[in-house]
Amino acid sequence: MNARKTHILIVGAGHGGAALIELFHESPTIEISGIVDIDRDAPGMKLAGELGIPTSDEYLSFLKNSRIDEIVNVTGSERVQQDLAAVSGHGVEVIGGHSAELMWRLVEERKRYETALRESEKGYRTLVEGANQPIFKVDTGGRVVFVNRYSAGILGGGADEFKGRTVWELLPHEVARTLMKGVNSAISGGKKIQKHIEPPKDGDQRWYDVVIQPLSNEDGVVDTALVIGMDVTETKKTEKNLFILNETLLALGQDFGENLRLITRACAEIMGAECVLYNRIDGEQMCTLGEWNRPADMELTGKVEDHICCDVIGRGEKGKPFIVKDLQNSRYAGTDPNIRKYGFKMYLGYPVCRYDECVGSLCVIYARDVSLDENELKVVSILADAISREEDRDSAIQALRESERDYRQLFDNAADLIAVVDTKGNFIDLNKRFEEESGYSKEEMLGRNIVTTGIMTGMTAAKAMKYLLDLLRGREIPIFEVDGVRKDGGIVNYEIRAVPLRKDGRVVAVQAILRNISDRKKAEAEVREAKDYLDKIINSIADPIFVKDTDHKWMLLNDAYCQFMGYKREELIGKSEYDFFPKEEADIFWEKDNAVFYTGRENINEEKFTDASGKTHTIITKKTLYVDNAGERILVGIIRDITERKKFEEELQRQRELLDNIISTAPYYVFWKNAESV
Repeated sequence: MNARKTHILIVGAGHGGAALIELFHESPTIEISGIVDIDRDAPGMKLAGELGIPTSDEYLSFLKNSRIDEIVNVTGSERVQQDLAAVSGHGVEVIGGHSAELMWRLVEERKRYETALRESEKGYRTLVEGANQPIFKVDTGGRVVFVNRYSAGILGGGADEFKGRTVWELLPHEVARTLMKGVNSAISGGKKIQKHIEPPKDGDQRWYDVVIQPLSNEDGVVDTALVIGMDVTETKKTEKNLFILNETLLALGQDFGENLRLITRACAEIMGAECVLYNRIDGEQMCTLGEWNRPADMELTGKVEDHICCDVIGRGEKGKPFIVKDLQNSRYAGTDPNIRKYGFKMYLGYPVCRYDECVGSLCVIYARDVSLDENELKVVSILADAISREEDRDSAIQALRESERDYRQLFDNAADLIAVVDTKGNFIDLNKRFEEESGYSKEEMLGRNIVTTGIMTGMTAAKAMKYLLDLLRGREIPIFEVDGVRKDGGIVNYEIRAVPLRKDGRVVAVQAILRNISDRKKAEAEVREAKDYLDKIINSIADPIFVKDTDHKWMLLNDAYCQFMGYKREELIGKSEYDFFPKEEADIFWEKDNAVFYTGRENINEEKFTDASGKTHTIITKKTLYVDNAGERILVGIIRDITERKKFEEELQRQRELLDNIISTAPYYVFWKNAESV
């Protein structure tokens, strides 16, 4: 049974009236009986004319001739509202004022909302259709309601071809089962869920993470689900590759050959190659040192110039791949016999370096042409670097072995005595020089203690043991001296430099190098005696004597000089005149010193000299240059204090001048003669 329609009259055809026309025109329960406005060009009047709705510039005709249930006044005029209320019949409701304004504003808002919704739906559909990921909608039975272009591309057809078909028809059984389990869970629970889709073992190896969002129909019943997938294949491959890399690198041990086998196997597993080799140039041969799945009859050595690896190594571009596709038609097919013999189609080589010098190539070989992405090339680069580190380590081990041999030769043939003792002070090794000089054989000394053997005097043995304990406690020790005792009882003076030997950070032994300093000690004693003799000589001289270096600093002073200066010797040694004299006096001293240093000629000069008490002396300084056997220039000076003589001479000169003055002014003749004069 059809519902009774409500007949309305709209008074006012402005934007509000036009909005009501658009709203009520399509309503199945409302019929617009007419539109009234005095302005025939109003928006609502034009719209009514287009829709075939009666129009007029007055409303009385509609009230007389038409059935009107409601009048909607959207003129905004209070007078029109009053007139309508006065002329309308019983049962006619007049809506106007704020109510009518609210009605048309709500209509305007709804229009804006519907427009925005349409734009949003359009944008959403454009986004979904253009997304670079699978998006589709299915119902509870797995029937496809919608698929975007990306999904259709994966399935191999157009979007319309798959609508109405089930996921069981379109996807592998295991994938469909996992997907529908998630769909049904989302629909029954009314909540969004996430699922990880694993590929079938024998199918396309693609991994997806999907978000399943339940959707409701117009009645609010959840009956479909939107599935949004993300291809995580590259992420999964990267995770797998990182796992293989970590496992391989952690498994590397001390065996160079076994490490190469592990690395080439990992490379083959990650890259999906038919064969992986590590080739290195040794002399004039290209040698295969590491391999995975090498053909059984492939030669392990060959001429360098025959191999494609030669170009990889020769270019020496560390970290850059060398890729050759279609090997059968490349120039290498004519030089490398393995290419045609084994049907290789593609080659990837990465240079391997030893101490930054390219020596080999990690070779990844395919029986087909493949496309390699940046991640795969990065993996090969990492493995090539791992081989480079193995080359460095193996080279270091070989060098260490040679170093150990060299060390033993140096140890046994050293000019100094070398002994190694354990943490208790027991001998565990000593060199030939130790045996020769001490008179003890190695067999006699090994296992014996440095204190109880009597190889050092009691006091120095105790000193050596103290320093040994300091080393064991992690303390630094100085070079120290001991008195050694030979087997024949002779005493020898030694200087010892001891260093700890560690293993795993712990001191396990101490190596001591003993240098015979008996001759040096004797020479030092002779030097001391000579110095004492020299000191006695120069200190017995009454005149002050000093010795300076080229920096004008005092090196040697006699007692007379110290007394003359008024300072102790230790206050003067290493200092210069500027530390004690007025600048004008020090300037003169340095000027005369430099004249001797630069010319080598002796200098005698009369100078002023102020002592520690402030008393000024007149001195004559004689300075000469001495050059020792090492070529060092030394200035030697002798001072004579002529202060009193200068005073006497000045007094004599004064008396002479006085006498001359008396004679020249006397009123009589003055003459003098000696006793022999006639």
